[in-house]
Amino acid sequence: MNKSSSPHAVTESVPDAYQPAYTFTDPVHFPGEVEKKRRMVVLRTNGCEYDRDKKGCIMCGFTEHAIPDWRLRVREIHLVRQLLAALDPVISDPDLVQVDLLNLGSFFHDVEVDPGTRSSLLKIVAGIDQVRRVVVESRATYVSARALKSARGQIRTDQRLELGLGIETSNEELRNSVLRKGLRWDDVERTMQLCKDNDVDFLSYLLIKPPSLTEREAVEDAVRSAEDVVSLAQQVGVAVRLAFEPVFVAHDSYLNTLFEREEYKVGRLWTVVEVLKKCHGIAPIFIGLSDEGLSSGRFPSGCIRCDGALRTALRTYNGSQDITALASMDCGCRHERDPQDLRTVKQFERNGNTRRAT
Repeated sequence: MNKSSSPHAVTESVPDAYQPAYTFTDPVHFPGEVEKKRRMVVLRTNGCEYDRDKKGCIMCGFTEHAIPDWRLRVREIHLVRQLLAALDPVISDPDLVQVDLLNLGSFFHDVEVDPGTRSSLLKIVAGIDQVRRVVVESRATYVSARALKSARGQIRTDQRLELGLGIETSNEELRNSVLRKGLRWDDVERTMQLCKDNDVDFLSYLLIKPPSLTEREAVEDAVRSAEDVVSLAQQVGVAVRLAFEPVFVAHDSYLNTLFEREEYKVGRLWTVVEVLKKCHGIAPIFIGLSDEGLSSGRFPSGCIRCDGALRTALRTYNGSQDITALASMDCGCRHERDPQDLRTVKQFERNGNTRRAT
């Protein structure tokens, strides 16, 4: 076999195959622990099968980080090396209690991450003594009792496995007609039940200010969605955490098209604070402040006077679940009306992107 056709030679020509798409370390809360850390790892794969023809979720920008399969089929050797590289800076940190073992798509999709590779990755995380929680993500379609049972069996009995599901909103029309999630509410219930039956905890991702909503409507939608998710989790009897994700604009996404046409306006950090104040106490909450390297600055913010303090306070909340500091914060920009927000919503409707969902 000549060098140009050698699999090793092809791999060497795609060095990104050995580098994770994104890593980040920030505060996280764990029961009985305060101010601990999570390591967020996004493994670089061939991308999300659901978004193969750019017909998937409108806010997704995963293809910007993914390796096209015509260049290289990402396999176990690549993903293991990526994970080891991502964990190396924190593997000896005594405060590391959580690893978010994510990929550009679904952890339980057998083409994106095959079962043998899943086992190898989970065993690596299981070998880190201080880690107490392991988070994975998947579309509901690929979640099965067999997959969950197998994954649960790869980590230690004193570690919790948590499955993250991008519910985004409990509003069916907003979730599927606007965001194109392809997720029914009975899919959510089925996934929660599978988690309950296989000793896996449930993590619900909920968006703050998806397209077609004003700031006020965004607060109402996020709060209602949180209440709906917690209520369903209580009915099923599964442990639940809420991860609120303030919407940011990824370049390689349909949301970016709306943003550039001025049909979507990024939300405010004060909207995030308002959601948190209304939802604090109904379940453990995490506020996502990372853009996974995708937005180039197009994410929710405060004004020049309050932005830094707000981000610091939100990160502190993630580690402590103490809302005291946020409850007393204020700024003049918080009370400013933004007529551009409503004009953006009306233009979104006028251009026929979808019927408004509130």
